[in-house]
Amino acid sequence: AAVYNNVTSGNLVTVTVTNSDGVQSAGANITAKSLPSGGTVTTVSGKRVHTFTSSGTFTNTLSLTGVEYLVIAGGGTGGTNGGGGGGAGGLIQTYGVAVDIGYTDISVGGGGLGKWSHSGEQTRANGKDSAFGALLAIGGGRGASRGDIYNTSHSGGSGGGTTDTAARNPGSGTVGQGHSGGFAASDFNTAAGGGGAGEPGSSINVNTDPGHGGDGLAIAFYSNDAIYYSGGGAGSKRDNNGDTPVGGRGGGANGIVTGANQSGINAHYYGGGGSGGVSGTSTTWTQGGSGYQGLVMVRYRIG
Repeated sequence: AAVYNNVTSGNLVTVTVTNSDGVQSAGANITAKSLPSGGTVTTVSGKRVHTFTSSGTFTNTLSLTGVEYLVIAGGGTGGTNGGGGGGAGGLIQTYGVAVDIGYTDISVGGGGLGKWSHSGEQTRANGKDSAFGALLAIGGGRGASRGDIYNTSHSGGSGGGTTDTAARNPGSGTVGQGHSGGFAASDFNTAAGGGGAGEPGSSINVNTDPGHGGDGLAIAFYSNDAIYYSGGGAGSKRDNNGDTPVGGRGGGANGIVTGANQSGINAHYYGGGGSGGVSGTSTTWTQGGSGYQGLVMVRYRIG
């Protein structure tokens, strides 16, 4: 093994055994193989982890079993003008998968970007999908904006939260990947939170309810210490009444409590949704907070 492990990939090694009588066996031919490659590779507790923060290729050179995947899509933006929180990017985790030798395309979706211009759909965006081959995580849904024709939140990996301007359903989540956004009852000046991978966004039933984003999921992929991913963005309040909305654990952005113009806060970790922006007047528009990009990780044990 000490010799074989230091042979360049693709080269042939012939192994023979000589017994105590000096008789040599026939040679056994073994071609040295390289280890799988792609992304940033680390070794944690005896397992190799490939981390992709941008699109690329996972090149598998071995017949692997017991492979684990973590695929996270980009989070959605928050709404504008007292808007709802953006939904978290969809999250998929699999265990015990067998992977054949070959190449697998990796796509890492970006977070939805808030925009300054108020031109309908351009003011906010869903997160982008992430994929490991055919395994697809859906981008988070954008939060609703208040007081315009686009005040509907969107569905996604997790759904965006609604505003208090219309009795509309919040964005729904994708089964097995996330949860729905929260619902905001009418005329409370408070928007609901976006859904997270672990729970729905909080709804608004009275004027003092904060529109918290739904928590993501805690996953121990790098080590025994679990890390939260894909938290929903918080809604925002158009007045100073009540507690500040808090983003969901796993990168969801905190909300805003103000009657003045202020853009939403950007998400800060993989799959997180952005929070809603606030406008102090009906003629001034501010952007929702942007969602955070996705992530793909592959983990397996060799030997």
